[in-house]
Amino acid sequence: MDRAIAAFHVVGEGADAAAVGLKALDAVPAGNRGASYYLARAGMLDAKGERAGGIAALREGVKAAPEDVDLY
Repeated sequence: MDRAIAAFHVVGEGADAAAVGLKALDAVPAGNRGASYYLARAGMLDAKGERAGGIAALREGVKAAPEDVDLY
């Protein structure tokens, strides 16, 4: 997951960076997708202009780890 976040930031900002980051996030195994994964996904979707997808990702993060304060 760290690679996905790094890829997102290295490419720059906006939709192009988000596309690179999201592609890398897709490689994260489902068993390793915790709150940080969903928070990163939400940020990338938001950068891509997909607000509804970002909100949905945050909701998934809350389901995955309701105790993680980073989601609130």
